[in-house]
Amino acid sequence: MIRILNSYLESLRRSMARSQHSLGWIAMVAMGLGGSSDGELVMPHLLTPIDPYKPTYNLSESTMIQTCQKPGGSLDYLKEWGVVSYDWSNNGAVWHSDHPNDCDRKMLDQAAAARAAAPNTKIWIYRNLAQAYAEFGQIREKLEDPAYAGWFLPFGPNNDESVTPRCSNNSRGKRLCSDLFHWQGQRPGGDCGDKIPCGWYQWDHRNESLREWIINEFMLGDQLGLGNASVDGFLIDDWWSPDGPSEVQNMENGTGLAKGSQEFLEIYGNWSITTWQAQKAIVDAGGFTWNNVNCMLDVEGGFGGSPVNMTPCGLVKTEGYPRANNTPTAPTRPNTYTATKEGCASWLRTACQPSTVLPKIPILMSFTRNDNGNQFPLPAPLQDIATFLLVRGPWAWMGYGWLGCTDQYERPDAFSYDFGVPVDDFCHESSSGSGIFTRKWSKATVTLDCGTYTPNITVSGHGMIPVPAPPHSPSPAPPGARCPAGQVDGYTCQTHRCNSDASTAKGVCGPDLCYPIVKEPALCMPLPQPLEAAAKEAAARCTASQVCSSFGIDTDVKSWSGPPGCLPTSNQTCAKFFSSGAATLDPVADGESTWSRLCGPQCPPSCRAHRHQMALVAFHGKLRCARIHRHRILPCVCSRGRESTENRVTPSSSCSAENSTSSIAEESLR
Repeated sequence: MIRILNSYLESLRRSMARSQHSLGWIAMVAMGLGGSSDGELVMPHLLTPIDPYKPTYNLSESTMIQTCQKPGGSLDYLKEWGVVSYDWSNNGAVWHSDHPNDCDRKMLDQAAAARAAAPNTKIWIYRNLAQAYAEFGQIREKLEDPAYAGWFLPFGPNNDESVTPRCSNNSRGKRLCSDLFHWQGQRPGGDCGDKIPCGWYQWDHRNESLREWIINEFMLGDQLGLGNASVDGFLIDDWWSPDGPSEVQNMENGTGLAKGSQEFLEIYGNWSITTWQAQKAIVDAGGFTWNNVNCMLDVEGGFGGSPVNMTPCGLVKTEGYPRANNTPTAPTRPNTYTATKEGCASWLRTACQPSTVLPKIPILMSFTRNDNGNQFPLPAPLQDIATFLLVRGPWAWMGYGWLGCTDQYERPDAFSYDFGVPVDDFCHESSSGSGIFTRKWSKATVTLDCGTYTPNITVSGHGMIPVPAPPHSPSPAPPGARCPAGQVDGYTCQTHRCNSDASTAKGVCGPDLCYPIVKEPALCMPLPQPLEAAAKEAAARCTASQVCSSFGIDTDVKSWSGPPGCLPTSNQTCAKFFSSGAATLDPVADGESTWSRLCGPQCPPSCRAHRHQMALVAFHGKLRCARIHRHRILPCVCSRGRESTENRVTPSSSCSAENSTSSIAEESLR
């Protein structure tokens, strides 16, 4: 499949090179990036910044975050970062309440406010070249006009309306329909005017006029693009692969296009050309994009398919955990503490070789996360900074990728030191196999001992920068212990996490109602503090829902309330709500507790006779009774005589002692 795609892209390049839209710029960046002696490049499509992105080794300016602003929140934190990129969900509670939704204009308002508050910070805004958001006014104008229907993929003739409906009600209750393929996206229930339903539509990049509009208006436009004085660049989200676009739900069903088909490859190839041409135009106009960072240093996967290894430059966004070089065998920097510590020497042995591209191209290195996945408190900030200083070049940033919709970040004090400029072109290992790596700077010496995972950064006039003590890890509660918040009326709680697979939005706790699609916005808003109040509020929301039967809250305050709080676009910073199948609770005391809804009088007396705690479970769209036993939720099933009970689950109202006997199904309702 990859060979077929590469062949197709190559034919596109040859065709374009013969046309007036020559892509000769694609392979024009010669920086000694491991090319052959005759100048052949190994990193086509690589772009580097031009003015006003002058090379700098000032660490306080070499920082980058992808952020969201809390409505009315302070903008002071922006001054502490070199590049701030705003996500589409920024101020979502505001623009999602507008009639019609105006995400793109509100994002420009935010950029203008950010520019005034932090004039020396580069401000980037959000764009998506895989999906067309109807919540963006400039896109909605095209979606409403039949003359531009060719810019978007239509529904196929065999679309299943129960899966990807053409019609839906907007927030004013008006029912609207569109023949252009769309799904509800991550913020359903909006208002996109009186002609089309809200949702995320799909660009068809096989249209040349679409490409011209994207470059000249969507990207470079004077009002809402790079031509606006408040905008310095973009984060371009989502991408295509041979398996289709990322994050798009039920596209094959809705469009009738098959993975790996010629049409898929044509759209992928043309999307690639559009993306490359748009990025080149942005750089030529003095901007830059997140997607030009960590070129060919990431492994990214298409939606529902195999990973595309070493994706061509500019086609994916990085989270900041790069390979040590742009070769298939180079080790990738892990994102959690123990794995990063264990892989330290291996990664640096490759990253310190003269053949590495790290000091020669734009890179982002994100801070290491804790082993439980939480970003804060930072487990190894000075080790991360030492690693960065060992390998960085003139265009390099430290910071954070996507952490959810937040404006809260840790900024280590070491960012404020002046290290000068590198004296050594590359870092080096003190002796073969020592695991100790060093690089000299004009005002500092940077060393990292991978054996003990100890950094030593000695700065002229300041001495050695003190190493922060590692964050205290509280002793985990034993499995089955009482929850931190105690009992909540109508629910039973255990200190276990719900064993749910968020990446596929399903698991043994059933679909997560808040991620990756917000199915019930009222559930997914921030919760109050302290934890007791959060649990009571979550219980009230779950009880009011027709499908919610359990919820989970991490004891880390930032995971469910902020500060400043989450927005219902990702469950990374919100509590989790589930419509449980048979909820299996992992006996892993990682700080997360799960509250399961009790049956109470709704549970049949014959089932309540069993001496187990009973809970409600959503199954096939209705709430059933179940029992909690050994950290599992098992269905309370009615059966007739010796009839098999394994696949017979009936509403509790149909269970009675007169026509059935009660039994307990020992398998889960997966």
